[in-house]
Amino acid sequence: MTNEVFDNLSRAAQEQFLIQEEILKGKYGEPGEVFMTTRALAELRQVSVVTAHNILNGLCSAGYLELRGKKYYLSHSQLMEARNNRTNIIGLLVPHLNNEFFSSLTDAVIHVARQRGYEVLVAATSYSPQEEKKVFQLLLHLNVAGIINCVSTPRENRSIYRGCTVPCVLLGHSLDGCKKSSVQVNSFAVSQKVARHLLEEGYKEFLYIGTKNRSLENDIRFTGFQMELKQNGFVLGPENTLQVSTESRADDGLILRALESHSRPVGVFCYHDLIAAQMYRVCKMLGKRIPEDVGIVGFDDLSVATSLSPPLTTVQYRIASMADMTIKLLLDSIHSPNTPYDNYYVEPNLVIRKSSSLSGGK
Repeated sequence: MTNEVFDNLSRAAQEQFLIQEEILKGKYGEPGEVFMTTRALAELRQVSVVTAHNILNGLCSAGYLELRGKKYYLSHSQLMEARNNRTNIIGLLVPHLNNEFFSSLTDAVIHVARQRGYEVLVAATSYSPQEEKKVFQLLLHLNVAGIINCVSTPRENRSIYRGCTVPCVLLGHSLDGCKKSSVQVNSFAVSQKVARHLLEEGYKEFLYIGTKNRSLENDIRFTGFQMELKQNGFVLGPENTLQVSTESRADDGLILRALESHSRPVGVFCYHDLIAAQMYRVCKMLGKRIPEDVGIVGFDDLSVATSLSPPLTTVQYRIASMADMTIKLLLDSIHSPNTPYDNYYVEPNLVIRKSSSLSGGK
């Protein structure tokens, strides 16, 4: 890079370029070792925390670092050697790597891909449609062999997948009008199973707590839960259907008011385990007992599920099976471009614990 080009770069881009060269020289350790934190990088390079965060994101996008959980790791040597030849590199789009579920799913995909001789470039979209489009174009620019998308793509971004020039597999969802293979969890069937479980336990009133990141019309978990209740004579009205954010304590008030409106034991199905943990907090505020007053079921089986008291009933993914099928489909498409697309479903498990056992079960 010439001095003139370098001088015209932003501070973050300049530091990223310099650090890339230092990583290749082994200054920060061997591939696979933990890299420094955002704050440590800010202090070392004398930049703001925001700039340091941008530098780390750039290093991840370029393949020099990998973000797993909340830690950054130096990329493996095979990735460094292949950085100018992306024929054995797969791109992976995820909403957020600070999320335990997506971190576990990413690790599983990387593990299976490496067994097949491929490395994985991971890019997070932070639930932003603009960022999804940006990182998708970046992966294409890097000439990756294929792309796996774990992001629930909004309508305005579907055209980028319809016109995708490399094989692409959707993990966890499908896209209408996009002829792409997908690997999905049978969320509809397992959500019906959640409703049947709560009914069998003796609950007569129900709540569904969704997420603000997904509209109810596109929420298969809500649809399956609602339909099963309706078939058993229970109507889940708008007053018993909420959408909340775990990042805002203000939404505790919505849950609190919904629970206060029920005098009898109420069965609650939460879109994911973090919302379920939020339910525990509100129940404690109200003096509501779990499961005697409120039965709670989550989704994802995160580590928090067994640390809550009582332990949380939740839906457990078969993550290893999902990763294995996704990589198989993508490599089939890479090696045989005319491979027909299809949707594949993995059956999850409903793990019943004490949070929903009104009848005195487990």
